[in-house]
Amino acid sequence: MELPTATATQNGSEDILKLDELQKYYPVVGSSLKDVFGLGEKRYVKAVEGATFDVPKGSTLGVVGESGCGKSTLIKTIIGLEDATGGNAEFMGFDITGDLSDRNMQLIQELQMVFQNPDSTMNPSYTVGQQIARPMQRFGTVPKKQVRSEVVKLLHAMR
Repeated sequence: MELPTATATQNGSEDILKLDELQKYYPVVGSSLKDVFGLGEKRYVKAVEGATFDVPKGSTLGVVGESGCGKSTLIKTIIGLEDATGGNAEFMGFDITGDLSDRNMQLIQELQMVFQNPDSTMNPSYTVGQQIARPMQRFGTVPKKQVRSEVVKLLHAMR
């Protein structure tokens, strides 16, 4: 599948990501008899409520806020690790509010999350080089014979 270019906005820039009233609610499960039998009033934690913004092509989005305000849930919902409860999200012109399994591999490859704390997100069972190589191998962006040299090149660039 060929991914489209971003759509032009009124000011001439192109938007690569568009959110319109994106929501993510989690059901609250109570312990009363009414709740156990599904007779109680349904309650929800509104982790993300009405997120609306556009991200122009070539820009960087930083999501900042106090602990527990929904930053991680917002990003997880955008990249497909969580299902949206409501609203719409488009990435490069594709609707990304549906199930992650409905997305093609090229789209998944283009939309990835950068974690704020690599100490808690890097897997200590693997070397840094193995973790850098994994997406290249998984998505086939680098020929198999060149993966090691590409990893070495990237590691040298970090010095």
